[in-house]
Amino acid sequence: MTSFGRKNYRDAVRKSWLPTGSMLKKLEEEKGIVVRFVVGRSANRGDTFDREIDDENRSTKDFLILDDHIESDEELPKKTKSFFANAANTFDAAFYAKVNDDIYINVDTLSAMLETHWDKPRVYIGCMKSGEVFSDSTHKWYEPDWWKFGDGKSYFRHASSEMFVISRAIAQFISINKSVLRTYAHDDVSVGSWMIGLAVKHVNEAKLCCSSWPSGAMCSAL
Repeated sequence: MTSFGRKNYRDAVRKSWLPTGSMLKKLEEEKGIVVRFVVGRSANRGDTFDREIDDENRSTKDFLILDDHIESDEELPKKTKSFFANAANTFDAAFYAKVNDDIYINVDTLSAMLETHWDKPRVYIGCMKSGEVFSDSTHKWYEPDWWKFGDGKSYFRHASSEMFVISRAIAQFISINKSVLRTYAHDDVSVGSWMIGLAVKHVNEAKLCCSSWPSGAMCSAL
C-alpha cells in the first residue's frame, strides 16, 4: 500500500527487498511472487498526482493502480477492500498479502511460511491483536461506530494493518461481495470484521509482527 508523495518510501523498498526491472519479472517467473505498489486515483482525475504515478509506473512497471478508488487517508479501509477485489480478479494466486510501503520483507521466509498453509482453503494470517475502541471524536483513532462493539468497547481479534495475508477463497469472497462489506474506521478492523462471520482459520503469526521485529521475523519497519 502506497499513496501520493511517498516515492521516497517506494524507492527505499526498491533498494532493499523489492527487485526492479528484469529481476522483478524473474521473481514472478521463478518464485511465483508478484509484488505491486497499490495506489488509487486523485479526486481531480488526471492532475499532477495522477500524472506522477503514471510516469513512475511507465518507468518501473510495479504498480497496481485502482481506478475505482479515490486516494485518501480517510478511505484506507475501502482501498484495502478494493485492493483485494482487484488483486483477486487480476492475479491467480494462492495467497494475497497486504503490506505497507514502509515495511521490509524477507521474501524467502514469507514464501516458506505460506507453504505450510497450502492445505487450508480459507486462512487469515497475521499478527493478531485487539485493542480499545475510542468513542471520543477528537481522538486520533476515533471509531464512529464505537457503539457496535459493546459496553467493553474492545475490538475483536484481527491482524495488524502493517502486514497480513489471506487465501484465494477469501479474496474471491471480498471481490464478489465488496458492495455489501461494511468498513470501519481502520482497514485492519474492517478486514477482521469480515473474517468473524466466515469459516476462516485465524493464524496468529508472530513473525508478521513487523514493528516488534521478533527473532526470525519475515518483516520489519523500514
